[in-house]
Amino acid sequence: MVIRRRVFRTIFRNKMRFILTLTLIILSSCLYIAFNGNAQSIKDSLDEFVYNSNQEDAHFSILDDNLDIEQLEKQFSLIVQKRYYFDYKKHNADIRILSRTDQVNEYQIVQGYDLHNNNEILLDEKFATLNEYNIEDSIEIAGKVFKVTGYMTQPDYLYKVRDLQSPILNHQNFGLAVIKEDVFETLEEGYPFFSIKKKDESIDLLNVREYLAQNYHLSSWLEKDNNPRINKVMENYEVIMMVGKVVPLIILIITSILTTIIILNQIRNEYTQIGTLYALGYRRKEIIAHYLQYPIILSTTGGILGAIIGQLTGPKIVEAIFQAQFNLPLISYDINVLVISLSVMMPIVIILGVTYLSIRKILSSPPLVLMRGNNKYRVGRLESNLQLNNMKFSSKFRIKEILRNKLRMFLLIAAICFTSWLILFGSVMKDSISFVTNENFSEVYQYQYLYKLQGISDDTSIIGDKLMVTSAFVEGENQRTSFVLKGIENDNKSLRLKDKHNNLLSYDQIIISRHLSQKLDIAEGDTIVFKNTINLEEHQIVVDAVAEVYIGSTLYLPKHKLNQMVGINQNSFNQIMADQEIRNLEHINILTADNIDEVKESYYQLMEPINTFIVFLIIMSIGIGVIVIFIITSIIIENNASNISLMKILGYRDKEIYKLIINTNLIFVLIGFVLSLPLIKASLEALFKGITDSISIYLPVNLTVINVGFTLIIVLVSYEVSKLICKRKVLGVDLAYMLKQRNE
Repeated sequence: MVIRRRVFRTIFRNKMRFILTLTLIILSSCLYIAFNGNAQSIKDSLDEFVYNSNQEDAHFSILDDNLDIEQLEKQFSLIVQKRYYFDYKKHNADIRILSRTDQVNEYQIVQGYDLHNNNEILLDEKFATLNEYNIEDSIEIAGKVFKVTGYMTQPDYLYKVRDLQSPILNHQNFGLAVIKEDVFETLEEGYPFFSIKKKDESIDLLNVREYLAQNYHLSSWLEKDNNPRINKVMENYEVIMMVGKVVPLIILIITSILTTIIILNQIRNEYTQIGTLYALGYRRKEIIAHYLQYPIILSTTGGILGAIIGQLTGPKIVEAIFQAQFNLPLISYDINVLVISLSVMMPIVIILGVTYLSIRKILSSPPLVLMRGNNKYRVGRLESNLQLNNMKFSSKFRIKEILRNKLRMFLLIAAICFTSWLILFGSVMKDSISFVTNENFSEVYQYQYLYKLQGISDDTSIIGDKLMVTSAFVEGENQRTSFVLKGIENDNKSLRLKDKHNNLLSYDQIIISRHLSQKLDIAEGDTIVFKNTINLEEHQIVVDAVAEVYIGSTLYLPKHKLNQMVGINQNSFNQIMADQEIRNLEHINILTADNIDEVKESYYQLMEPINTFIVFLIIMSIGIGVIVIFIITSIIIENNASNISLMKILGYRDKEIYKLIINTNLIFVLIGFVLSLPLIKASLEALFKGITDSISIYLPVNLTVINVGFTLIIVLVSYEVSKLICKRKVLGVDLAYMLKQRNE
């Protein structure tokens, strides 16, 4: 049909408008592929690795050296792997040396080859790369020289932190290494521990733990569900998947409304031509089909291009988020036909559906009415009831422009609200992260060095503040929530615990950290019932105060009370906090020695991927805002071309016309921004709760004047940029345009 020839001519005539709309469709489709297709590939590869490696269900250690492994395996239908480890300090970096496994937690070689001789060693790839240890290089460990044969990843160290009580993530300063078990005897190093794997998923590990506690001196126990080294990667995956589903859908909805506005505006400007086509014999279905070609071309092209770009760039996007934190196995990025199909079909279905429902009604008018073009501006009941006669021309013009284009203004408000929300989300989270890792961290932790002992000591001659640290758990309906018990002395100076009113708390009471308080939904005066991880004894205590400690799930109590709970001397301790480095500690077994600056740096590294994602969200939201404002402004200019021409004939200056036509949108930009403020606090509290549970950090929602001001400036700058881009269109309308329209 001849009518089909107009499609590409119209698109070319308004190419900028259609290109920007196409960009939004490509962006939504690309993000959907990246987060749902490629992130799913990471999950599938992890699931395969976990299954093939026999990832542990729990690990434990005992003070005895007489565990009957065969009896334990037979009685509870388990696979038990005895392993050894020790930490070796080399060039300001700690390397955890692990014995090779062949039953539970079998590692994967990601590059190079496996161990064959006793003088060979495997390193984790991130540590090796950052410290320039190449395959075939030599490395000295505890006086013995080893050859690096390859890089590996461990299923029980996906989130590679040295200490679970204070998870320091620093790939350069902490690494993993695997050597043959026989070598431990020659090095005369190594602490034994045991990893267990259930042969039957119906086995209750609580029975295993009770058996060990009754028959052996159980010194530690950690199940997989409470082990961040194992489950943190999946927790982060769930957060990413949530974002990956919501953000592309919102962009698509905005784009579908935007496309509908573009098509409806085109129809309004072509009423006369449409009426003529009716008169020439074209049916309503044919004309609707003609106008549906625009969204079909846009959504199909955008969906396909977005799918291609997403499939090509998706691995880089998700790796930038996951690889920075986790030691992932080899990832196989498969082509997910379902996700690709959805990324192509979603824009087509949503955009085509919204457009069809909108144009079907507008083209139902009789041909004669359409030929007269009387429906271009329909006066609504609200406009007819308003008394505008006594108002200035500029005010009346703006009010009528608003009332006659309510859908256009609604989209602008929604887009600005969404844009402001994303920017506020990024800026508030960035400020919260900075506050926690700088101000709150420095305020709470007043020591410089933290020494952790292999066992316990009661040597009161050692300088520094002593801590007794152990773990506990709360039994929930579907899970057990683990946390840290810290016994502190009343004259402690290394920890400064304050309440929400900034009052220093007394250390002879029961204090819960803000993070654990939120996690367990426990407030001051509530009772907490928990079990000690070691002896499984149940305790019930009342929380006296909530400390504004945002890092770590911790319950603080007097040291003598904690020692009484676990059945040891009241002077015993297993951690030391000190302002200066303590020397001459050879008589006690030091497990780790942490510098507080390294701990702080580890949290910076932990948050780096989140900061990168925040910057991406801010840039994306600014782009969406500029695109929507530009398209709506260009439509306003197009619809007011006759008015602009007439104003020029009447003597209005370009500056006055520009201000009258363009600045009408400012009020809706401000409305969209204001509406985003009440939404952001509630939504961020919900989002932060999910995020903080996975990263063991409580992020307070601080909607400050700086956050709000920064977002408002970004939104207004985006608005001004769009105005400047459209300014040439206003100035480009000549005086003869009105005369041409009258002749036509």
